[in-house]
Amino acid sequence: NETMSNTHKFTIDRRELTTTVIATLPELYQCLKDLLSTITTEHSVSKRVVGLGIEKKFEAMPLGRPQMGDRVALLNLCHGTTCFIIQLARMTSPPFCLSAFLQR
Repeated sequence: NETMSNTHKFTIDRRELTTTVIATLPELYQCLKDLLSTITTEHSVSKRVVGLGIEKKFEAMPLGRPQMGDRVALLNLCHGTTCFIIQLARMTSPPFCLSAFLQR
């Protein structure tokens, strides 16, 4: 049973903002595809600004390793009035589509 994304809309200073919480790879792929098409049609290359933020998850390392390990649990990705909260810790495999998006 995979979790579906949730989209929330709210208004700040008369601008409608859209935030989508993403927990699956297919939804991440589709959201990034949609965002990329919006960026490339609305803005020239010199005006592409995408904000990033991360939240780490700390966990104990396997037996025999005394230190704590950390990994990125959430990635916040924003452009204009669109924000994605990508739940990386819930994904079952590496999000290669995210890597490809960030390298563009």
